[in-house]
This record gives sequence, C-alpha cells and structure tokens, in this order.
Amino acid sequence: MATQTRRYHHGDLRAALLTRAEETLRERGPAALSLRELARDLGVSHAAPSRHFKDKQALLDALALTGFGRLAASMAASRESAGETFAERLATMSRAYVDFATANAELLDLMYSIKHDPQASEALVTASQQWAEQLVELIGAGQRRGEVREGPLERVGLPIFATLHGYASLAVSGMLPADAVEHGLADVIAHMLRGCAPDQAAAPSYPDAMTAADAHPPHNVRAPGPTAHDATAPAPPRVTAAGPAPHDITAPDFTPHAVATVLGSAVGDALGAPFEFGPGGAFSARFPRAGHGSEMCGGGGWDPGEATDDTQMAVLVGESLLECGGLELPDIFRRFQRWAAARPKDIGLQTEDVLTNGEPWDRAAALHFQVNQRAAGNGALMRAATSAVHFAGRGRDATMDAGRRIAALTHGDRAAWEGTAIFHEVVRVALAGGDPLTALPDTLAAVHPDHRARYATVLAPDWHPDQATEFNGAVWPCLGSAVWALRTTDSYEEALRAAVDIGGDTDTVAAVTGGLAGAVYGPDAIPRRWTEPLHVPLPGFGDRVLGAAELAGLARRLAA
Repeated sequence: MATQTRRYHHGDLRAALLTRAEETLRERGPAALSLRELARDLGVSHAAPSRHFKDKQALLDALALTGFGRLAASMAASRESAGETFAERLATMSRAYVDFATANAELLDLMYSIKHDPQASEALVTASQQWAEQLVELIGAGQRRGEVREGPLERVGLPIFATLHGYASLAVSGMLPADAVEHGLADVIAHMLRGCAPDQAAAPSYPDAMTAADAHPPHNVRAPGPTAHDATAPAPPRVTAAGPAPHDITAPDFTPHAVATVLGSAVGDALGAPFEFGPGGAFSARFPRAGHGSEMCGGGGWDPGEATDDTQMAVLVGESLLECGGLELPDIFRRFQRWAAARPKDIGLQTEDVLTNGEPWDRAAALHFQVNQRAAGNGALMRAATSAVHFAGRGRDATMDAGRRIAALTHGDRAAWEGTAIFHEVVRVALAGGDPLTALPDTLAAVHPDHRARYATVLAPDWHPDQATEFNGAVWPCLGSAVWALRTTDSYEEALRAAVDIGGDTDTVAAVTGGLAGAVYGPDAIPRRWTEPLHVPLPGFGDRVLGAAELAGLARRLAA
C-alpha cells in the first residue's frame, strides 16, 4: 500500500509566515494578506498556519509586535553607538527612527494602527512603548546633566516624538524629494535640540560649543571691542608646545612673499577648478609640457582664470580683517552669509548649511556638528591664505589660534581647526625665511594631541597622496597632499602641476599648495600667463571682480 507523503515540513513555520507576510504587506498592503495565500506561498497545508495564528488579526498583531521589537532594538543600538551627550544621542536615535520608517513604511503604518486598536493585546501595548521609554530615559539623563530643559519627561518628549513621526511620515509619503530627506532631517534635529535646550541657552554657543565638543578649544584671539561672549565666557585654555616659537617675522622680503601667498593660492584655485573631481593625471595628460598651452583653460562651469569659493571666501576674510582692524568673528560670518545668500557658483554643502541654518554666528557650526557629527572638510583650510598672511607677524601661538577660530565659524570639528592652524604656521615660517618642511615637527608639537598623530602621518616625508584613506576633500589628506606637492618639486609651477594632477578636490588642493609654494618661492615664481586671466567674482557684493592687482594690494595691506 502506498504511503501518503507529507507536502512540506517547515523547520520554523511561524518565522517563515511572518517573513512572507511582511513581504506581502510591503508589496500589496494589508488587505492582500491571507493565511491561505501564505500557506500556498510556503508550500504547506492550508491548515498549517492556524497552529500559530488563529486568524488574520492574530497574524497582523504578531507582525506589529515584531516590528516594535525591531524598532526598539534599532533605537537602542543607535544610542549605544553615539557619543555621551544628549545632542549626539538624540541625533543618532532620530536618524535611526527615520531610517526604520523609510525602510519599513507599510509595517510602521500597521504597527501604529494596531497599537491604537481598543482590542490591542497587553503584549503589543508594552512593546509599542519600548522605544518611547528609551527616549524618556534619554531626556531624563539630559536633564540630570543640565543639557535639557526642566519639565515632566513625557511633556518634553511628546514634541520630539510628534516631530520625528511627522517627518518620517512626510518622507515615506513621497512629499519630500529623496535627496532632501537627509538635509531636512538635520534641520529637524536642530529644531528639536533648540526646543529641548535649557531656558538660558537655546543651543551650545561659540566658543562654549567648542568646549562641549572638545576638552581643549583654542584660546580667544580678541578683536577690537568685546563681543557678547567675551564679556561672560572665560578664555578657553591655550594649546602650548615645548620650546619658544621660532622664526619671528624679520625678513625684508616678507611683503612680496605675502603677496605671493595670496596670489599663489588664488592661481592654484583657478588652475585646479576645471579638473575638480576628475581622475589623477588629467592635467598633465591635457598639458604634458610645462609652459605650453593655455593651462588656465576653464571648464566645468568656470571661465578661464575664474577663482572659486576658495578664493572668494579668503577675500572676505581678508577684507574683514582690514576693515575691522583685526579679528571680528561676527563680521566675517555676516560677510559669509551675504555671499552665500547670493548663490555663488560653488559652495560646500556643510558650509552652506552652517551659513543658512538661521543660527547666530557663535552657534551655527557647533550645532551643525552636534547634529551631523561630520565637519572635517577642507572648507576652512581652503580660505586661509589671507588670514595666514595677516597673523604671520604675531608669532606661532597667535597665528595658529587665529586659524582655529576662523575655521570654527563654519566647521565644528577640531580636525578642521588644527589643519587650518598648521597651514597658518607653515606659511608664517616660510614668510620669515625659514624652511616650512623642516619646521613641521615643531608645528606638530603645537597641534592638539587628539589630532597630532593623524597630521603627523600625512605630513611625514614618506607619505604619498595614494596612501590617503579618505577623499582629499577632507582636511588632513588635502593638507598632506599640498605639503607632498611642495616637498617633491622644485618650483611653484611644478608644485601646482603636481597638486592638480592628484585629482579629486583639485581646486582646493591646488589653492592650499599655491599658498604654500607662493610663500616659499615668492611672486616672481608665479607664471604671468596664469596671473593675467585670474579674476575673483564676489557674489553678494555688487559687481565686484578682483584681478591679480587687487589681490596683490589686499595682500600688501594684510601684511603691513
């Protein structure tokens, strides 16, 4: 007698049913769910699913219960991977919530619809509260540390949940463009942080925000006249280094080389702009022989000889230093904002966010960094030629600290401050007639210890740009590439050709290289065929366009 063969034996039918049910939910919605259909999909008998779910509602309840468990686990993991501050953890948890919602839109909708059903099980209600309890716990910890305003935990937390869930709903509904979801979330997090902040401080401020982000911020370089924070905040601690600051500015040719620093940086910017984000070797492939061809070729939206945001922002810094009689940080920030509002051809994403997020000058970058935890781009380093010239005569500590504070206007990550400070000091050494390459060990000694090793790696004599572990749009490989180009060549022109040939962020790598090489080799080393077409538009400041002569005049005044 023939024996009857069982159709299918499933090792974990319950899990398989839930997995397939979630797939169906995502593909066709809850109305398409059927225990009979699931059984057919899995190759089991029609009665098999009833051993685990008595009806469709039980299946939906189990799906929702599973979803809440995964959401809570995701939120907990994100919280543990974040830093210690309330801002860092809230930002990370917010991203985890929106990521879960966008990846599981149909499931999230089911979860909340079942949660509010009067017949929802006690287990489901308990599971639905797990991630909310994590949020309440986070708020309580923030209140105990003085990071969150006082008030009942549930009242402080309700606007956070409403904001997050509302934003997630907009994102999954398609009402927000896909490329705007991340940028918009950063703004949402910033608004939540302001709403949670203690009454006396809507957000960490500058320089107080530096102290929150880093235990050893730069000391205050005071401008004429007090700012609001000068009067109340103690000066942050000074970064010191063993031994006296070498190379005081006494060389008689300081001013010509200062001119070459500013002009050389602008030339590098304009030379590299058409090759930005291109492959290595593109410049030499097009212009294989030095001195032949129109290397100031334009392209990529740039006219021949047109300088980019690198030089435009450097000019704004320099003009502020002159017109204010020193370092007036709010004035620099206002000029940056005016420029950004005029929609320049190019502006870094992070810089644009800081300048347009509506926060005051002393909070904007710090808040951006708290929310995004990424602010180590080369956008502060690229504009440092004018400030490096201006502060070169004041010694190592003053010039490095000025570099840090100007960088911190738009970049909340100390890595950006230290890279700008190193550039300031290397330029100072070169303008004093010293060798900036042999001075690097002394310069590194003045770098914050948390970042010293990173910069020591990229500034080492045997380092090559091919060894970079990050794109050269980051501050340390950008500076390392510029120093490499200076170290491995024998003239301004050779250094610039080497810099552009690296590829990647060519305008900024070449701008930094050009500033260093100009300080070393002087104005006569910069080819006239490169300076003649050079021009620097200033969006937001009328129809002003600076040529090489105007840049040279600006540099002379800064060096005086």
